[in-house]
Amino acid sequence: HNDLESFLSIKDLDPETKVYKGTLYEYETISCLQKNFGIITRRVGGANDSGIDFRGRWILPNYQQLNLVGQCKNSSNKCPPSSVRELEGVLGFESEDTLGILSSKSGFSKYAIKRFVASPRPLILISVIQNGNICERFTWNKSCEKLLDGLEVTLR
Repeated sequence: HNDLESFLSIKDLDPETKVYKGTLYEYETISCLQKNFGIITRRVGGANDSGIDFRGRWILPNYQQLNLVGQCKNSSNKCPPSSVRELEGVLGFESEDTLGILSSKSGFSKYAIKRFVASPRPLILISVIQNGNICERFTWNKSCEKLLDGLEVTLR
């Protein structure tokens, strides 16, 4: 499988396992990012993924290209600050023009949001819901602003 459609077409997977649910949410996030923001990514999740579920590139309207790494959290609880810190650690091994995206189906705790706001790393928080059809949140921190060069995201 290499996208949401091909993953869903596999008949012999158990949809009750954590691996299935996690992989499904990764593909839902990837699909949502592409449909809503033109962000092209590929899934790299797996046992040796170094904490990265997907990598990609975002070409901004001014043709600037930004590298992306992302983590997805498909949990019934709000994402804790440790998930933000984990993504910050991953970004320490990436180039300076790399943004980190943290996607959580259940949203983010207030302490996760505080860590996100204070982070020196360029981070984006998103909440992808309804099978990847809706991006309920798309927020970036101050550290992203120098890379995003005045870009704004608005509702359609």
